[in-house]
Amino acid sequence: SSREENLGVFTLKKSFSYDKKYYAVMDYVTYDGVETAIVDVYLTVDDSRVQAIKVARSADFWGYCWEKDTHNIWVQSGDTGVFCYSLKGKKWKLNESAERPDYIVSKYD
Repeated sequence: SSREENLGVFTLKKSFSYDKKYYAVMDYVTYDGVETAIVDVYLTVDDSRVQAIKVARSADFWGYCWEKDTHNIWVQSGDTGVFCYSLKGKKWKLNESAERPDYIVSKYD
């Protein structure tokens, strides 16, 4: 599809964190009648789900990626741009102060 060809370094496919401790897969769930993109994060060792991160309306969602040396997950959305979820304790939380590494190139750059 044209969507997959224009994601920059972002993906809609399963991908692993830099240390292979976690992997993430995309899912779509309907909340209050709105189809929403979810990044499901799993522990690689036993395939247990750690967290389902609600990231964007599916119509606006343009993929996610991991940082090369942290467990930060970057998401790109058509309406809210590029943003970061950082692992704080045992949960990924939106990190509005995260600085995007140069190698994370979005479709908008």
